[in-house]
Amino acid sequence: MRKFYDLVRFHDPEPLDFSRVFTPRDYRFIPPDRSERKRVEKEGKIPISLADSDESWKKAVRIGGVVYLVPRAKVVDVGGARLLAERGAALILLSDYLNSPSRALKYGMFQVRVLRKRGVPILLATGARNPLEQRRAREVASFGTLLGIPYPEALNGVSRAWGGFFQV
Repeated sequence: MRKFYDLVRFHDPEPLDFSRVFTPRDYRFIPPDRSERKRVEKEGKIPISLADSDESWKKAVRIGGVVYLVPRAKVVDVGGARLLAERGAALILLSDYLNSPSRALKYGMFQVRVLRKRGVPILLATGARNPLEQRRAREVASFGTLLGIPYPEALNGVSRAWGGFFQV
């Protein structure tokens, strides 16, 4: 049986059909900074670099690990995607794209195309802020298909791909 994983932004979520749901107790969004990353790792949490501008994207790419790209940020470039792939890093996409202007969805589709072409793992999650925003694993995978990820690969984005970056 396939195991699914999710990341939410509130405490005590319903597990739905997920094997594990990561909450703010497990991770922390950080500015892309090596010293901050080390400090968060010492706390026993998973650091996720926040890329919300061209500058923070470039820093996050150099640091590696897991990078969260803010939906309204138009920052993915071929060189950065190549560096992410070389460093064994991953990009996490939260379903924030569904609540963003249509232009953000267009950027997301472009970013997914560039990242897939370079072989960068794409992790998919709801990023729910409350229980009403939670979705089942296959619905999250469908969000990935909306961005241009083939369905089998999108299912991996909510399951197997998480193994290398989160303690699952």
